[in-house]
Amino acid sequence: MRTIVQNILSTKILVLFIALIGGLLLANVPAAIVGAVAYTSVDASAHSVAGAKAAPQTAWTAGGFLPCTKHVAPTGIYGGSTAGTGEPSNPYLSLKVAVESAEAGDTVCVRAGTYYENHIVPQKSGTPTDPIVVIAYPGPVTIAPNPNDPTGANLAVFDFNDNERPIGYWGIDSFTIEKSLNNVHYNGSPVVMQAHKSMTVVQQPGQPENAVHHITVQNIKMRNGKGAAGILLRGRVHDVLLRNITVENFHRWALHTNKNVVEYNSPPGTGTTYGRFDTHGIAIEGVEQAGQNRPDPSPQDPSPAATPASVERILIEKSTFLNNGGDGLQCLGAANNEAYASPADPKDIDIVDNKIVANASGTNATEEDGYDIKSCQNVSIRGTKKPLNPNIPENIAPNQSTMTGFHATYPANDWGGGNNSDGAAIVLHQYARNILIENNRIANSCYGIKAGLTTKKVQGLVIRGNLFTDLALFTMQPDQQNNNTPTANELAKCRGTGLQITNVGHADIYNNTFSNAPSTVIQLAAGYELDEDPNIPANIGKVPNNVDIWNNIMALKDNRSITYPQTVPGYWINMTRKDMQNIDSNYNLFWHPDNSENHMVRYPTRYTLSAWKTDATESRDTNSLRGAPLFKTGNPDYFTESNSPARDNGFNNLGYPTCGAPGKLDIGYVETCL
Repeated sequence: MRTIVQNILSTKILVLFIALIGGLLLANVPAAIVGAVAYTSVDASAHSVAGAKAAPQTAWTAGGFLPCTKHVAPTGIYGGSTAGTGEPSNPYLSLKVAVESAEAGDTVCVRAGTYYENHIVPQKSGTPTDPIVVIAYPGPVTIAPNPNDPTGANLAVFDFNDNERPIGYWGIDSFTIEKSLNNVHYNGSPVVMQAHKSMTVVQQPGQPENAVHHITVQNIKMRNGKGAAGILLRGRVHDVLLRNITVENFHRWALHTNKNVVEYNSPPGTGTTYGRFDTHGIAIEGVEQAGQNRPDPSPQDPSPAATPASVERILIEKSTFLNNGGDGLQCLGAANNEAYASPADPKDIDIVDNKIVANASGTNATEEDGYDIKSCQNVSIRGTKKPLNPNIPENIAPNQSTMTGFHATYPANDWGGGNNSDGAAIVLHQYARNILIENNRIANSCYGIKAGLTTKKVQGLVIRGNLFTDLALFTMQPDQQNNNTPTANELAKCRGTGLQITNVGHADIYNNTFSNAPSTVIQLAAGYELDEDPNIPANIGKVPNNVDIWNNIMALKDNRSITYPQTVPGYWINMTRKDMQNIDSNYNLFWHPDNSENHMVRYPTRYTLSAWKTDATESRDTNSLRGAPLFKTGNPDYFTESNSPARDNGFNNLGYPTCGAPGKLDIGYVETCL
């Protein structure tokens, strides 16, 4: 038999190795290297805080699982049967009965077939030495709704609800979960882990912590539902591994006057009575225990060590999210309406080698954003290898994080007028903090990354080693209700921008490649154009500070011929405000196909690169270059030719290994050794 979590130890060792190497590199980060007027210091101030710091505890999975102790066989009837004892010769005839009777040390082997069952609630915990495993063996297993129990069909399929008692050390492996039957789509997330009231500020000696903990869910396909998410983690949930999960075709349209009335699609003939509502691939939601809230927007916790994050140590890897009606993954803070940064905000969320992609027919990857990170802390969105062309042989790039196909939502379709998206692969806002975005491939999206969208500041952001290619410009999802044509203002929501860094403190942006950027590579602060008033209420307070930009290839696409819905500005760096502080940029490579250089902006002036370097007030990019990056043709893509100006002209302030001239780092997302 196969183990419940294959390669867990190697994954854990890899995470620890990366953390160790990262720590060695970060320990040698130098201070600013030049004066304050020339903004070229790139002091890498965010490195000490960004990214997940702790992995889930998975040692309990290392020994695999015991031989089958309970057996389940399908009956083909709705709800199964209460008959059977679980023996090989007399198997249970109900998956629900088998799972809910499982005890520590049990391995429930589910025989091939379809099980029409609802709302399975694990009752007892396993232990580190005797976990409980439910696995499809032998053969494929599908779990489908039991329509004779519509109430249960609209609930979760696997519901790890702690009911004020701990539940942990469970593995769920190798199932297909259908949330529709006979063209009827049901509510409820396929997998739910939640512990609403189990946040304990001080755990009593000798008392177990109330939580959902030490859970692995892997090799699961879930599809065709109208629940809030494929997988929901809420409250005190920790040490969870989600691996090789597929969530596809989850949608819901809510009545504008009552969001609890939902349909899978907007009903024909109802016009705009319904609005498109969130259905995420994975939803992570923090919860504070009653009495724990902090009304102060800058809370001072007198005992932070005794206040655990509500959701923490979560690893999500090698999963795919396709054609869902919300975000690929959304992470919400613990405070009500995210009013402040809470110590209970979800923490140490590691999102690795996942794919949120549009399919061959052009269906959107999701109807909102790829990753929407609100007031969560210590979050990594990363690939374990460089984001090479996904079509090259698997042995060259077997693991990568890919995001493609995010386009602006059609405003009239969005529920309540505010449940909308501008089409970003990654959105960071509210009090998101300590975020690492590394080794991702982002394409065909209106925005690569949008950070700091509100007056609440995002803190501690590192964006490195990413490839942004062929972003979208002036595109929008179709009107799914009345087939209307978007207006010019609606199309203009899709800005074709690599990074929009607004209300962010301490960001390091380095060794990324932006190819064929259709409009703007990096925009700093709110507003878009030179004539935007930085003092209007919508823009007040939305300025970044302490942002370092170095070793990036910024190659624009020539879109000067586009005039509708508006002309395309064509900016490498667009600073729409003059009141931001410590914006440092250097050792970048800039290119426009017509060899022009007037693509820099510091409000209200547009500069050539030469003038930008020598500006008497604020000079930047004194060591940066302008020239064609000379990308290699064929695979692997976006490597540079040996005579490229990107070769060996980067700034190696972090001491990374190089393969060209000794100690000389390449500019761009990859150190080209070919």
